[in-house]
Amino acid sequence: MSGPIRFVRKGGSLPFVFDRDGESVEGWVCTIYVKEFKSDASLITRIIPIDPNKQWSGYLTSTETESLAQPTLYRLVAILVNSTTDEEEQVPVRFQLNKAWA
Repeated sequence: MSGPIRFVRKGGSLPFVFDRDGESVEGWVCTIYVKEFKSDASLITRIIPIDPNKQWSGYLTSTETESLAQPTLYRLVAILVNSTTDEEEQVPVRFQLNKAWA
């Protein structure tokens, strides 16, 4: 789901979908993190359950985007971990948080 920068208004929701490009998801767990800079502490952290389509889908909620301090560029990163094989994959998504409508 990487690619162009996505846009969301402060207090809006941001949908996302993560998968393993057709590879098995058996034994994998997805945790999302939202940060402004790579070295920052996570502002939002959440485990995403696998859905019936064998992918991790959901959205940053309006409450979560409202909690972000300022309109700026953020990173939504999905960390996929398989504890059986000690594998880890990271899928970054960049998004611009814009001011809420007045």
